[in-house]
This record gives sequence, structure tokens and C-alpha cells, in this order.
Amino acid sequence: MEIKIGYGEIERFVNKHYSLCIGLSMINEKTIELTYKHSRYLPTVTLHLSIVKVGETHVVFNYSSPMIVGRVIEKIISISRKYLPLDIVSLNPESKEIKVEIQGIEGSQILLSMLSIDDILIEKDDLTITCKIK
Repeated sequence: MEIKIGYGEIERFVNKHYSLCIGLSMINEKTIELTYKHSRYLPTVTLHLSIVKVGETHVVFNYSSPMIVGRVIEKIISISRKYLPLDIVSLNPESKEIKVEIQGIEGSQILLSMLSIDDILIEKDDLTITCKIK
């Protein structure tokens, strides 16, 4: 089974539920560019996220950024913990990895009780999530 989610849908969801303005675009099949604009007075932070591992209920990304951006990422994630449930995002600064627990996202438990994630492909306008029925 394949599920396609457009970048615009993800951007609107994050903005509506977490009041964060992000932008997404494709670099290659396993790498996505994420931009984050905190305020009009601060520059936009750009981050390249590469998919390292896809588990049944989680995805692990490796991020590439200059050291200063890495510090900004740590700060953004610590700030976002006020808005996100604690179990969704975890950061390992030493390995530059971000783990996203999909089962922590509101409403995903029902879907994950029936499906397991097999792979995620990054495409020009959307993410394609390949799932298996349990």
C-alpha cells in the first residue's frame, strides 16, 4: 500500500497544530530540505534531512548543517517540546540524528495498528510512504 502526502499538506498541518512555519523540498530520493523561519528578524534556517532508517513506527533522519545551525536545531527541538508531545522527536547531537516516532502523532495509533511502515520515498512534490498490512 502506498500513501502520498504532499509537502503543502505537511506544512499546513505543522503550522495549524504547532504554529511552526516550515518549508519542504526534495534534494534526492532519500534527502529532503527543511526550512524554518522563526521570525522575520532572524534568518531562515535550512536543514538537509536524509532518511537513515525506517522502522515500523519510526523514522531516523541524519541532518547536515554547519555547527551553528546544529546548535539552532538543538534549540528548535527543545522549544518545540512545548508544542509537541514528548515522544515524537528525539535528537542525538553527536551522530546528528533525529528520530521521529510516528505513533506519537495525534490520530496515528489507529493507522499504525493496521499498517507497518516499510519505506519512505522523497519525491518532487510529496512523500510516498510504503506500508504493509499487519
